[in-house]
Amino acid sequence: GRLLKSDPDGSATVLATGRCFANGVVYLEDQNAALVAATGTCDITKVDLTTGAVSKFADTNGHPDNMSIGSDGRIWVAIPSEKSVPLAKVHKLPLFLRKIVANLPELLQPKAVKCCRVQVFNTDGTTHAIHVGNSDTYHLVTGVRELDGLVALGSIEQNAIAVFEV
Repeated sequence: GRLLKSDPDGSATVLATGRCFANGVVYLEDQNAALVAATGTCDITKVDLTTGAVSKFADTNGHPDNMSIGSDGRIWVAIPSEKSVPLAKVHKLPLFLRKIVANLPELLQPKAVKCCRVQVFNTDGTTHAIHVGNSDTYHLVTGVRELDGLVALGSIEQNAIAVFEV
């Protein structure tokens, strides 16, 4: 996966490459850096938008998906799946092989280990909190938004939004 910047003339500039299944992206408060979640490697990369420097921001406790900046200034990360070695290996395959795996009968495909989890990071990359819900009733959380202590979750599989207070 790559992080691209849209230039005023309509062209695109590559800011970062080599992300394994790049997913969520957020800007840090000063807008001088972006964070990119990598689902395949269970981590978040920081890209300095002024220098182009790329560094590891944090490891996640599962396969991260979308991220958002909460009203508390922290980075809220949706974790739809526990860490899974077979799934991580598939995410690292070239695209043509991932497509082959995706077309295998469902019984043969590596499975996500469903969970209901949100990991919250401070702006220095340290974990502030991990919120865990009942994965039997709500799982595969792919979106998270926090506003004034109220947290809303979206899921790729559920037909409802989950809400909780912190």
